[in-house]
Amino acid sequence: MAAVKPTSHHRTPSLLSAGRARDTLRPTLSRRGPPGPETAAKAAVAEAQLKKLYDELVLVQKDLGAVEAQIAEAENIPALLTEVRRKHSERVRAERAVRKEERARNKEDRQAETARWRRRTLPYLGAGVSSGLVYEGGDASKTAAMGLPALVSASDLALAIGIDERELAFLTYHRQRRGRTVIRGF
Repeated sequence: MAAVKPTSHHRTPSLLSAGRARDTLRPTLSRRGPPGPETAAKAAVAEAQLKKLYDELVLVQKDLGAVEAQIAEAENIPALLTEVRRKHSERVRAERAVRKEERARNKEDRQAETARWRRRTLPYLGAGVSSGLVYEGGDASKTAAMGLPALVSASDLALAIGIDERELAFLTYHRQRRGRTVIRGF
């Protein structure tokens, strides 16, 4: 069989048959009359199914739009890097603030503890003096039997004498060494 070369006046068979079907469809419908109740019911069911599918299509297209937006956002590497850096700097600033507050709290606690310790004990009293001042607890029953007050701390001693702890520390500081006054330098 020889191949037929299409010329300008030849149409392809698919276009020719589609054109004929379109031309012959309208007269056929008009000859048959209006559709019957069975056809109308089928059309209503088909229309309801189409509406349902259309609604689903709208939702899927919205989801598709959101996914496409996420993909476009994910492809913007410089913006993502900027966002990551911003979040990191915010997190670091927050951690620094927490550490700063904690350090301030710890400093206050240490200062309060030091103040309590200084009220209970005497400070450095000079070379060769402070190392010998160690309170071993004593015997409270013997001091009570002798009629002496129970002096447990430097604060108790200062109170019994009638002075404050600072004056007691000043009075007990030892500056003399080998017969002469020495102020020890640091």
